[in-house]
Amino acid sequence: MATKKNLESKVTTSVKDLVDFIKMQAKNNIVEQTRDLGVEKNDLQKICRIVDMSITASFLQGIDNVVKQVTKD
Repeated sequence: MATKKNLESKVTTSVKDLVDFIKMQAKNNIVEQTRDLGVEKNDLQKICRIVDMSITASFLQGIDNVVKQVTKD
């Protein structure tokens, strides 16, 4: 049986992997959807960075609560 710390680590890693996937999908969707809009490459990179940073910040703000809920007795 996994220790609490081991379980916390597994949950954090799994959620991080999901968040990384979400960030990649968001970036791909932004690039695909803006092709016909004439968005400059520089602006597109800025938009993608903003989305990436926003998702990362949300992950950092919410991961502790997820771990607490999964590991609570």
